[in-house]
Formats: sequence, C-alpha cells, structure tokens
Amino acid sequence: MVVLTYARMPDAQRHDREALGTRVQALLAAVLGEYPVPEHRPDGWSDLEAGFAARIAAVQPPVDPTDFAEATAKAVFKTLPVFSENRSGDYQVVYNAVHFGLVAFADRLRRRVATEPAARALLAGDPLDRDLQVPVS
Repeated sequence: MVVLTYARMPDAQRHDREALGTRVQALLAAVLGEYPVPEHRPDGWSDLEAGFAARIAAVQPPVDPTDFAEATAKAVFKTLPVFSENRSGDYQVVYNAVHFGLVAFADRLRRRVATEPAARALLAGDPLDRDLQVPVS
C-alpha cells in the first residue's frame, strides 16, 4: 500500500525522486516500529525494509495494484495459521481478499488523498506520523 501511495506522487518523483523515496522508506520504518517484533520475526523488520527499498527504487508510475496481489498474498499466506485440508482453496481465499483490498485501496487513495501536497510535506521534512496535517489543494 505504501508503494502504491508513493507511485501516486509522480510530479514530486520527477523533481526529487530519491529524497521522496528516502522519506517514504522512513515512513514505513516508523510504522513498523510501532509494532512489537512478532515471534516469527526474531530478527525484526530489516528484511522487509530492505525489500521495500528495492521496490521503491523500481517503481515506474503508473502502478497497477493487481501487480502486487500475488506476491503480497503469498507473503500473507505464509504467516497465517491455516490448517485446512484444502490449502489451495485457502490460498485462493487469501489471494482474492488481498487482490480486492489492494484495488479498493488504490481507488480510495485516488479519490481521497491529495498526493502532491502529501509529497511536498514529506519532502519538506514534516513529521512522519499520523499527526501530519496535509492541506488539500
């Protein structure tokens, strides 16, 4: 979802893509840092942060949210405690939910978030937390 958000800021990316990518990576690290490290991740979040940095560097807008569905569904399914005898059916349920969720998120993002002011705020060094007040233009 953060990659989808970043990909919706094309004007800011043209001007200072590297700085915006760095700030978005810091935002993800801040979000992950709000959660305790789960048992199945004894080494913390560093692998997710590194993978995210690679995805941010590779983003070429426009981005189709369906392009992320399979990899995201596999990652989610791998950590779910699913013990059904119908693993392929269980995976398909997770895939469909993730796919639908990403498409719905991208649609809401397009309608509700003024991405250029958000990008300007990030580039200006405004706080990377939920208290960020971004004016709608």
